[in-house]
Amino acid sequence: MTLGSFSSDVGKSGSSQAAPTVHTRMMAGFGQVMGQLRQGENTLSVANEKTFGFTFAVYERYMESGKEMLNRRLRLMAESESTAAAAVKAKPANKAKAEEARDQALQKFEEVSKVGRAELSHFHQFRVRSLQKALVGFTEAQISTGRDMYAMLARSLSELKHIDSTTN
Repeated sequence: MTLGSFSSDVGKSGSSQAAPTVHTRMMAGFGQVMGQLRQGENTLSVANEKTFGFTFAVYERYMESGKEMLNRRLRLMAESESTAAAAVKAKPANKAKAEEARDQALQKFEEVSKVGRAELSHFHQFRVRSLQKALVGFTEAQISTGRDMYAMLARSLSELKHIDSTTN
């Protein structure tokens, strides 16, 4: 039996009297409260998923992109070092060609490094802003849902007190 069906099941399992007893009405009211609490918790869960879930998905994509950029830079660095070593070992007839290859490899490496620094700086700024935005959205959703749940619980408590006071 789930909490959502609790209030409907209570009426079935009570005594066979025509009028519901105070106990049955209290249990039915309690079952409704539990169903409303479940709905409130589901709302909180959706709010968490919308704020942090999206932020972490974007963060993960940025991390993958950054990792790929660092791998490209690493390959270019290795290529630059190998062409520099080849230029040092090159015979005088091929020395100019080897030095040109070394200079081109070094230039590619420096260009990728410059772009990579800018991308990493942008990524860190974006990460901070998006996490701040997610935290603000999460907090606002928590406050709103908390207020709604408080109002619902206060209303349910007064209804349960009303049921109890009508029997006395």
